[in-house]
Amino acid sequence: MREYSPARKINQLNSSIMITYIDTMNKNGWDYNAYLEDCKERGKTPKGEDSNDYYNFVSDRMEMDWSDFMLNLEYSKVNGPVTVHGKLGLWWGNPTIEPKKFNNLESAIIACVGGSDDVKITLDKGILEVVGYHHDGRNYFTIHREDGHFWPKYLF
Repeated sequence: MREYSPARKINQLNSSIMITYIDTMNKNGWDYNAYLEDCKERGKTPKGEDSNDYYNFVSDRMEMDWSDFMLNLEYSKVNGPVTVHGKLGLWWGNPTIEPKKFNNLESAIIACVGGSDDVKITLDKGILEVVGYHHDGRNYFTIHREDGHFWPKYLF
């Protein structure tokens, strides 16, 4: 008979949760009304939804989201040793990488997104996934805690 384990119970609860922390592919997910409100606050005349001004607004917002995400990771309680597993999306195939250890989650994520044009970071069923999109395809990584536990419901 299995003994009761609070960690196991938490992991079972996490098995049905999916959280997207960063998704730079979802540029159209930005509400144009947020841009209009920003223009109003700044006393600027808004441009159309397909304008460079609007896309600069979206780009700035995504950069702020990325900075906030990384800063929150720096102070996260789960920012301990991790191992990265993954596959590279290259024009000639999808080689599997050797698992690589990192001292903290922050440095692992930075290594996973390096060289990517767009990034998606999700927590799905207790597994942290990082997908980096680039001109040859996509790199897919999973980041695992060294203690063997699933990731908690929230990273920070």
